[in-house]
Amino acid sequence: MNNNIIKKNKSKIEYCKNIIKKFLFIIEFLVAIFCVYSLYKLVIYKNELNILPLRYLSIFIPTTIILISTIILNYIENKNKIEKIVISFLIPIGMLYVFFMAPSYVPDEQAHITKAYEISEGKLVTPIKEDGSSMSEIPKFFADNMIPKIRTYPEFNAAMDEITNYDVTVEIENSAQGYPAVLYIFSSIGFLIGRVIGINGILAIYLARILNFIAFLVLGYYSMKIIPIGKIIIAIILFLPMSLQQAASISADCILNAVSILYIAYTIYLLKREEKISLPEKIIYVIMSIIIGISKIAYIPIVGLSLLFIGTKNTKKTQKWIFIILTILITIILSLSWLVFMRKYQEAPSHTQYLQANNVDMIGQIKHIIKSPKDIIVAITETIKEGAYLDGAIGSYLGWLNIKISNIVIIAFVALLALSPFLEKNEIELNKISKGWITIIAIGTYLLVVIALYLTWTPIGLQKVMGVQGRYFIPILALPLICLCKKDVYIKLKNTNLLLSIIVSILNVIAISNVIQFFIK
Repeated sequence: MNNNIIKKNKSKIEYCKNIIKKFLFIIEFLVAIFCVYSLYKLVIYKNELNILPLRYLSIFIPTTIILISTIILNYIENKNKIEKIVISFLIPIGMLYVFFMAPSYVPDEQAHITKAYEISEGKLVTPIKEDGSSMSEIPKFFADNMIPKIRTYPEFNAAMDEITNYDVTVEIENSAQGYPAVLYIFSSIGFLIGRVIGINGILAIYLARILNFIAFLVLGYYSMKIIPIGKIIIAIILFLPMSLQQAASISADCILNAVSILYIAYTIYLLKREEKISLPEKIIYVIMSIIIGISKIAYIPIVGLSLLFIGTKNTKKTQKWIFIILTILITIILSLSWLVFMRKYQEAPSHTQYLQANNVDMIGQIKHIIKSPKDIIVAITETIKEGAYLDGAIGSYLGWLNIKISNIVIIAFVALLALSPFLEKNEIELNKISKGWITIIAIGTYLLVVIALYLTWTPIGLQKVMGVQGRYFIPILALPLICLCKKDVYIKLKNTNLLLSIIVSILNVIAISNVIQFFIK
């Protein structure tokens, strides 16, 4: 009798353990939300009133214990699965960015908030009025509670106590009007839920950010899981402060960066796999190509990675060429079509004022290039001389490029990126032709981004490209590093995955502390 009871109890315990293991990431994610939100509140009260409210302490302490326990349990269960270990560490770190990077302080986030909210109302394309204008209509609360009107944690915290009336709206200019709706699928759901249940607007922004971050985690997870080489390279890029700032916001960069990284991983996965590429896999590949192309036409060269399939032996020659040609043609045609469609929108008044005041004109710049072609070469050369923008891609300045991050963080990430190709044992290696082509794609994309900014953001004839930011190069950062990966050439370390996750998490905590100092002033 007693033995039967013991067996039943053991089976119940095992069942509970299996349930916990199965939903470990979900549990960790939910706990991380409450843990970081309570920490956010504690920071505000400590700074403003020099007190630590018991209600938030009573949430923060136990959730921190549970959070650490889930990370430890996840490591014990998945020591050799870098994707699971990295995601487990990414969850709480990313949540710090969600709450501590104040709403609208991520570059252009206010415009992206407007676009995402518009899509949540079913307006997949910003409507153009009879007079040609395309102002967006959003709740007045969002217009009143963004930069520059409020700037500090206490101000945003006070805004959380306000009732948001979603029926009282205003029209504002929207510089994100031409972005495709696919980049706002998740954030718009957050606003839809927020509007339906009538929660405060700031909390709705946090909800939209959280859903965007979930998408980033899922796509990042599969990028690390499927790529046969360079898993640590992908992991470090996902952990970059700039990557996380964008991922934990409503910026379109969140989805664009994640899809671009997955596209690179998926290309190499299909390239090195022996099985034939199935029709569903081809469809997924083409969809990702289209998303990259229509999001920013300067990233179209990335789709050129599909030419790597020329050398594969897992698909018949005819089918292979049809797949490659269709991928490139469909992407180019749809991207150019979207670009033409975007030209229907009038420039936002603030943007027009900048262009006129600084003598920026794309047609005029093209004419100048034809007249004096050496000037664009000088401008690009001078721009590159200032640096490859690696520090900007890592996140030397966060927010609106006004939150200085500790040099220790930047130097450490530079070192980690340099070492990343050699921190894991690779069973395969890309051939020289593949490496050469990948390098050409990386350089070509880099130059196209710079040229695009020379045409659209730089005063005519200026011998320096204006508007270049490191975050624009996150989608291609993995490409040159993957080319450095060699078969069986690596630095042998114990518990590399755990050690790496701890180091990059500490670096991000330092970065977040810099962010906190900026907003409590």
